[in-house]
Amino acid sequence: MCSGLLLLALVRPGALYGAVRSGCRLILRATGARVTFEGEVPREGTFIVMANHSSFIDLFLVPAILPGRYTGVMAEEMMQVPLLLPVLRRLRVVPIVREQFERAVSSLRMAEDALRDGYHVAILPEGTRTTTGQMLPFKSGPFYMALHTRAPIVPVGITGAFELKPKDRWTIDPGPVRVRIGAPIPPEEYEALGTAGLKERVRAEIAALAGPAPP
Repeated sequence: MCSGLLLLALVRPGALYGAVRSGCRLILRATGARVTFEGEVPREGTFIVMANHSSFIDLFLVPAILPGRYTGVMAEEMMQVPLLLPVLRRLRVVPIVREQFERAVSSLRMAEDALRDGYHVAILPEGTRTTTGQMLPFKSGPFYMALHTRAPIVPVGITGAFELKPKDRWTIDPGPVRVRIGAPIPPEEYEALGTAGLKERVRAEIAALAGPAPP
């Protein structure tokens, strides 16, 4: 699959986004995840899509729901697979170094450029996977970016991914996974909320969308 995506990235880059979406869904089926999707990201406009992060499969769940052209913010150490690197670059995936503030700010500027160029940007604002199943505090950087670009935020709640494969367990336990896509939060609400208020608003919406595990 990696070699096929690499060839597509070089020969027909416009077709790459649909191929990645289909590839993500194939990988999810291979893990035994029985995924249901509720709602959808609007097809008109450009959005920052934010979701909770409890499992490695989140990296395949989020691209599976993104229409049109899209990119995402990814920890730099996860972009070291040589065969995948040209594909990630073609997708304009933004590497971020969490421990280095100046480089993290520079990475978010790259994400802002992608938004202005018509790409959806996917971010997991916890920054790392939870080890308890409970959401971690959100980083502030994505919300500074939202205020700066005034791009609407689409909250997404993922449920069941932690039970399937948490960070501290090597084995996969196949089961149901639910992805709920909320209504966009319009930028007209940002100014009154400020960075801290917007962060808490999005966190509350994602927590409500995640809800209890599916049966």
